[in-house]
Amino acid sequence: MTVVDLGGRSITIERPSFGKGTRALTLFGVMQKSIPDLVKAIGEFRHEYAEHNYIELDRVQARARFGPEYVRGEDGKLEKNAKGDLLTLPSMVDRITEEDWERSGQKFRMPDQPSSGETAAFMLPLAFEQAQEPTQRLIALMCVSNADVSRWAASGTLYEELDSYYAANIDTAPMEDVLELAVSVAEQFDASVLSKARGLSERMGKLRATVFGEEKKPVETPTTSSPSPDESSTSSVTSTPESSDGDPETSSSSPGISSQTSEPSLLTSA
Repeated sequence: MTVVDLGGRSITIERPSFGKGTRALTLFGVMQKSIPDLVKAIGEFRHEYAEHNYIELDRVQARARFGPEYVRGEDGKLEKNAKGDLLTLPSMVDRITEEDWERSGQKFRMPDQPSSGETAAFMLPLAFEQAQEPTQRLIALMCVSNADVSRWAASGTLYEELDSYYAANIDTAPMEDVLELAVSVAEQFDASVLSKARGLSERMGKLRATVFGEEKKPVETPTTSSPSPDESSTSSVTSTPESSDGDPETSSSSPGISSQTSEPSLLTSA
């Protein structure tokens, strides 16, 4: 549950019920049909953002940030060799070859991702320009209570009520409040509806294809060039003495330029 200030009035964005969630999926499907390149445009925006917003580390800084990776067994416990030393894999930085360092100018690049607000600010003009009605209704739908949605749907006046709610509460609100509201709506919708739908994609079958208009396609390995050092394909297991009790700290996740996605998503923070 999220509470957003909208022109001095508190708007509570509830976790959607089944009835609200299915109608939100329907409206999002209409948006996608009205803007067939919406997901592609968001992916391209994130890709371009990452190319121009990044952190560069020198070799010393990169090694300090990304340590060795500890080997764990199927039970999740740290593996040890016969001497009792912890087994480790070379870190992502250790696997970078000298040739890769030379090509990158001895720099390790960590691309950044746009925030939810930046993504929403990019997406909203496109959505309003080409799919204003379903976009407004989706925002209003996520703002009203689950009980109101059920009552209006039962009486056959759901869309009329959503249009009235948007006109009375959102259309005349300050721009900064509406942007904040849109971000919160997108985050709740993505977390409660879209992400769950993606996780259950194999079980949703025809419903997913109907709502999202998706068809399964063979996964192709992208071939992109990156200004950051490439990782070599070989790795070896080494051992390191266990110097303290408990699990050692694990290294940060591997950074990289995010690829464009074909999954429907309003926002995803990287």
